[in-house]
Order: sequence, then C-alpha cells, then structure tokens
Amino acid sequence: MMKLFFLIIVIFSTISQGFAKRPGVDMFCGKLIGGFGGTFISPDDMNFRLEKSGMPLIPGEYLQVGGGYQLIQSRIITEIEYFAILSRTERHGNFTSSFSGQYSYFNIGFLLLGLKNFQIYPLAGLGYGKIELRVTEEGDFSFDTFLDNPINLRSFERDIFTGNIALGFDFLIRDNGKSSNTGLGFVFGVRAGFTYDISVGEWKANELQLGASPYMGLTGFYVRVVMGIWE
Repeated sequence: MMKLFFLIIVIFSTISQGFAKRPGVDMFCGKLIGGFGGTFISPDDMNFRLEKSGMPLIPGEYLQVGGGYQLIQSRIITEIEYFAILSRTERHGNFTSSFSGQYSYFNIGFLLLGLKNFQIYPLAGLGYGKIELRVTEEGDFSFDTFLDNPINLRSFERDIFTGNIALGFDFLIRDNGKSSNTGLGFVFGVRAGFTYDISVGEWKANELQLGASPYMGLTGFYVRVVMGIWE
C-alpha cells in the first residue's frame, strides 16, 4: 500500500506542475503535508467477544500519523492521503492484545474561504485499508508445545472500506515575504472529521475467512494537526 501511495504522490505532483504553468489559471495551490492526531474507533462488539474469552479488551482511542498531497484548482480540491494507526497493547492475565491499522483516502472538496494566508474547506472521500488484531499468550513455551497449542498466538486481519467527511483549516506562510503567486511556502493547519466503515467483509486468520465475525471498523471522529509545504 505504501508503494502505491508514493506512486500516486508522484503522479499528482507532476499534474500539479502542469497546472501551475498554464496561463490564465485563476487559483492554484498544491500542498505536500504530513500530520498526526487522534482517532476513535468502535470496538464494542469485538470487546464483547474478547471479554467472553477472557482476553484483554481493545481501547477505543488511538494515535495516527501519515501524510498526503492536496491540489486546489479553481476552488476545486482533490486530495490523497495515507495514515497509519499506531498500535496499542493491553494486558489481562497471561494475555496481551494489540490493534493497529493503515488506510488511504481519495478526497474531493471545495474551497469555502481562500484568503492570502488562510483557507477553510470541507472534504468528502472514500478509502481502503487494513486493520489487524493480535492476541498472544505469555509464558515459557517450547517449539513442540507451541505446535501442540497453536492458539498461543492469534492474528486476525480485515480489509476495510470507509467513507470520510472532514473540515480543514490551513494557515499559509510564504517564505521571504514573496508574493502569493510564486515560490514555496509553509502550511500549518487543523483537520477534524468523521469516518464511517462501510465494509461487509469478515475477519480473516491465516488467510481463512471467519464466519459470524464481530463488527469492528474505523467508525468514529478524528482530529489531527497537519504541516508541510505549498506552492
């Protein structure tokens, strides 16, 4: 997924350079940004199953880091982004559980307010990613013991398809006081949004699909700080 993301970044950057050189374009802005923040998920159904089995419960709050590329052309916004959910580990008895994930989005939007040094814009998009749940049992296990009892390590994963709506606030800083139409500048902003998991697929273990899987996806609010460069 990372290789595909960076390939798309290169394509978007090439396209943006072409737009920047076209005469008569009334508004152009390309941003290469990174970000970090917090996101919330919906683990209730999964935690009900884990609790029944005496396993550690999954938290509902996580940190996320990533980045993307945004192109504004005549107030129309197109954007791609990639973010990873940082793993958190929980313990209960001899068991530990950890949850992590990664996803990418293609967003479109509209520039509501476009001042020289400040922008406000809504975004909506669709994305794809993967989430993973790992449950391990701590202890002194020999190779043969592990073969006899392979459930000492449980690893589940699920493909996800999600919708995204967000509102962005960006401050644009031009380097060396140049005019707003030339050169590179710095961008710093805040993004708040909501993701909704529209997936219908089941969880998998060792590439085997598991029936009657609990629901758990990337449904919830997020807030992140973004920063980078723009032209």
